[in-house]
Amino acid sequence: MDIREHLTDFYSIFPEIKRYINLLVLDGNIKKINYAKKPLVDAKAIAAKVGIMAVIEVPGELIDGKHALLLSFNEKPPVILLNKEDSHEEKLFSIAHEIFHFIFTKERAGQMRITAKKIRSWTEQLKSKNANPSIIENQIAKFQNNIISAVAARENTTTIREILRKTSLDKETFIEFLTQALKKEIGAIVEDDVADYFAANLLMPVERFILWQYKEEAEIARAFKVVERCVQKRQKEIKHELEIMAPKSFSSGIKLDKITPKDNLLNHAAMGVSVHDTEKI
Repeated sequence: MDIREHLTDFYSIFPEIKRYINLLVLDGNIKKINYAKKPLVDAKAIAAKVGIMAVIEVPGELIDGKHALLLSFNEKPPVILLNKEDSHEEKLFSIAHEIFHFIFTKERAGQMRITAKKIRSWTEQLKSKNANPSIIENQIAKFQNNIISAVAARENTTTIREILRKTSLDKETFIEFLTQALKKEIGAIVEDDVADYFAANLLMPVERFILWQYKEEAEIARAFKVVERCVQKRQKEIKHELEIMAPKSFSSGIKLDKITPKDNLLNHAAMGVSVHDTEKI
């Protein structure tokens, strides 16, 4: 479920997320590295840095077929359980996704307070009675398909009508039940979408990605160790992020786009971006 098309201010969380990611990917012990050649972010190292005890691959059935699960034991540091059937690229994205959930729990009143406030606001906005009914309808359709698949395997049924015959619920009651259940889970759905956005920013930071964005998608995916659909989505995100980062005017009040067209070189120079950046030794 992509909630962003329903939230006009989704990218307002980018500056805070970027600042936090800068803290994660940079360190005091640094050396020069050419990100135009080596842009990869070490997700496992960052998981350890934020306090995650271990990343463990397990059979998918142990985590209900999910990509990953963040598991905590009382007061001990958590571990990330990864679905070992996933590709290497999917596993790295899952690590980055779970890193967000972990740090967000700790930082929702601190360095992630703007993001936390937005998530609460968006949750209430999407829960409202008349707001974006297609969100609920689309999720209901997915739930129906999942239920059909699960029940069909066990009961040899193939349609929602046949499944309903085996229950005491009529179709309208069933849909209403799913609607109310989904509304209760909207907060988790919103947080998950933000976690995906954080993961994309962590694995493909804007300063590194713009050095690659005009290469073939397959080449970018190999360099950053992500799947190609993540590259496609990141291309769209970057446009919003560069718009936020780019200066709108000089101190004199002269509009930047009034004196020269904004090409890539100007964007890079305006943001202080160069081919070289820093990385932990």
